Amino acid sequence: MEILVTGGSGFIGRNIVKILKEKGHNVTTLDLKGKNSDSDRHIVGDIRDKEIVEKAAKGKDYVSILLPQPRLQSSKIFWGRF
Repeated sequence: MEILVTGGSGFIGRNIVKILKEKGHNVTTLDLKGKNSDSDRHIVGDIRDKEIVEKAAKGKDYVSILLPQPRLQSSKIFWGRF
C-alpha cells in the first residue's frame, strides 16, 4: 500500500514509519523538518498548505495525520478527500 504519514519526522511518526516499512508498505512522509525516518520519500512542507497536502496525498491509499494538539487549535488545516 501507498501511505502518507504527516509528522513523520517526529518520535511517534518515525516509529509508525518503521512499522509500516516492516510490513512492506511504501511510505511518504510530510513534515516541516528534514527527513528523519526510513520513509521511501520525504516532502518538506506544512500541512496547512492545501497544495502541498494534495500533492503529497495523491495516489495514496491511506493518510496518517500526526500533529501536536496546539498546532491543530491555532491553525487552519485543509481536510478533504484525496
